[in-house]
Amino acid sequence: MKYLYRFSIIFLFSFLFSGCYGTQEQVKKVQQSLAGNWELIGLVYEKNTIDGLFPSKRPTVSFDIENETVSGFNGCNTFNGPIFSNRLSLTVFIKKVKSTKMACGSDGEKVFMQLLGQITSYRIDEQNELELFIKTQRIMSFKRVSN
Repeated sequence: MKYLYRFSIIFLFSFLFSGCYGTQEQVKKVQQSLAGNWELIGLVYEKNTIDGLFPSKRPTVSFDIENETVSGFNGCNTFNGPIFSNRLSLTVFIKKVKSTKMACGSDGEKVFMQLLGQITSYRIDEQNELELFIKTQRIMSFKRVSN
């Protein structure tokens, strides 16, 4: 119910302010810049470092804007599921995300998936790095990687 409420609020604000971010072509260009493969390079988490959470391999995400899906590796298992991207907002429907079920030795997977499910917006900065935000706080940073 909490996720339905949050989605409804995001959808309402997106609808109300739909004219604020430019033409349909400009919006499509911004959304398409999100498409592709990204590797985690930064994480704001007070209980551990990125290397402590992901000692062997860092998480990756791959956005498919046309099909409104996200997939990737969360530090231990692979995952995929639906997303909603409207203008500069981004919602990952974490309750609908499917994942493999390998046993993991660290908390990295759990932390990554919890944070990913709370993302409200994104930005691609001047260095072509993807920044994911919860409200106004930058939570994760990714660099683009080749296929």
